[in-house]
Amino acid sequence: MIKVIILSFLFNIAIQWGCTGHFVIVHMALREIHKALELKMKTMADLPDGEPKTSFDKFLYYACWPDSIRDSRTGKWHYADVPFFDDNYTGPYTPNEENATWLIEVAQDVLKNKSKAFPKSQMIRYIIHVVGDFHQPMHCITRVTENLPNGDSGGNAFILPDGI
Repeated sequence: MIKVIILSFLFNIAIQWGCTGHFVIVHMALREIHKALELKMKTMADLPDGEPKTSFDKFLYYACWPDSIRDSRTGKWHYADVPFFDDNYTGPYTPNEENATWLIEVAQDVLKNKSKAFPKSQMIRYIIHVVGDFHQPMHCITRVTENLPNGDSGGNAFILPDGI
């Protein structure tokens, strides 16, 4: 019964993350970063007219923007699942190479002018978002078993038994 309560609690946290979780991370970050860095990030993210005007509102917008354009290619950029091997499974596991960690590395190269793979404005928005994703517990682990050799996609493929 204790396991069910804990799983229910974790599931509710994961479901409720959305923009609220990202907003909390942005609020905490803005309290800590230097104003000059905040201004540089705001300028680099370059929102078009009609979008939020205050720094705080812009960062809140950036925090959720990548979820609003998520597709089959960019969906894997929101997490970096570390495998947790269960049931004594020792088979092979191949992690997704284009994940959140990869995205941060690409973004750093773009922002340092070492790459032009993506616009700087897009990469700064993704960095703000992915830092929040890294604080979402299910975006950082995947359970690998004999039945799920590619992992459970951060818990998404974990099926609860009937009656729970």
